[in-house]
Amino acid sequence: MVSARHAAVLLDDGRYRLYEPVAGRPHGPRRLPAPGGGKADAVAFSPEGRTIAVGRGEDVRFWDLSTGRHRGPVLEGASAVWLAYGDGGRLVLTFDGTGAGLWRADGGGLLAYSTPGDTTGMPDIRVAAGAGGRRGACATC
Repeated sequence: MVSARHAAVLLDDGRYRLYEPVAGRPHGPRRLPAPGGGKADAVAFSPEGRTIAVGRGEDVRFWDLSTGRHRGPVLEGASAVWLAYGDGGRLVLTFDGTGAGLWRADGGGLLAYSTPGDTTGMPDIRVAAGAGGRRGACATC
């Protein structure tokens, strides 16, 4: 995952690394401490690039990239193996290996859950390329 200011790399062993690419730095990108102990099944940057959503085990947690501290709600039971922000950062789309969940990023509430055979109550969600080629979910496209 890449934002305008950060890059996150998921490793095969359930960890992730966080980097800050700095133009003109002779030794490449600067490695940053990874919030949440550096363990993740899925990560996504908020549209403004100040928050990273980290899916690990049953939950998704949000971390402030400037302080490294937990911020906001926990999406309990999301079990995300893939996630993305949508609708300007107000929504989070998760995939748990079986179906897709649409969550409110500010309150953590599950708005809808859908499996491939049942899309009842699920809005039209598309993954689209945004500015700079970044990909994200959009529930109102």
